[in-house]
Amino acid sequence: MIVATRGLKTADGGNKAADRIAADERALHSAETASTDASASASAHPRAERITALGDSVMLASAPALEDRIPGIVIDAKVSRQLAVAPDEVRSLGKTGRLNQVLLIGLGTNGVGGRQELEQVVEAAGQRTVVLVTGHGPVTWKDRVNSAIRQTAEAHANVVVADWDHAVQGKDDLLANDHIHPGPTTAKLYAKTVAQAPCSCDARRRGGELPSTADVLLCHGCATAGS
Repeated sequence: MIVATRGLKTADGGNKAADRIAADERALHSAETASTDASASASAHPRAERITALGDSVMLASAPALEDRIPGIVIDAKVSRQLAVAPDEVRSLGKTGRLNQVLLIGLGTNGVGGRQELEQVVEAAGQRTVVLVTGHGPVTWKDRVNSAIRQTAEAHANVVVADWDHAVQGKDDLLANDHIHPGPTTAKLYAKTVAQAPCSCDARRRGGELPSTADVLLCHGCATAGS
């Protein structure tokens, strides 16, 4: 299921370039028009309904590919959403019973927020698996945000990184003109990168060995934790 919402205010540190806004709108349209077909196959992976994804327009552009890869995933993606609002968003999801056992965070494109907000997200998530997606694009804060993401993952056994920035390196020609938003091919790569994030289930918390990559969002341990 995709929850797609429009953001009327840009959140990119003052950058209001027309192509950025246009790309946001195209991302929203793409996700909205494709969500019906993707939802029809949601029963294929019932455990995926235990996954909550919170993101910005990059995730929104990739939402149909995420649903194809992980049918049943619940996606709340919003144009121009900032990392700074993530703690409150996660707390709200928890209070209303909509915070599932795996929490996917795809934020950072819009500049505001960092380690402090990520730590608050992890705290709000409790013992849930948290997957943090790195940001990509020609923005000045990318390295700072990605560094905060990696530091947060290193500090918490239940937090892992889906390295979108690394996965899409050298593929900017397959992105939108802003070199930020995925096209059809790179949206599939985004979904693959998320699905193949290192596993963070009970075995990791016990210090056990895990394969270098695993379908964390379909991992039995991660998706059924606390059930």
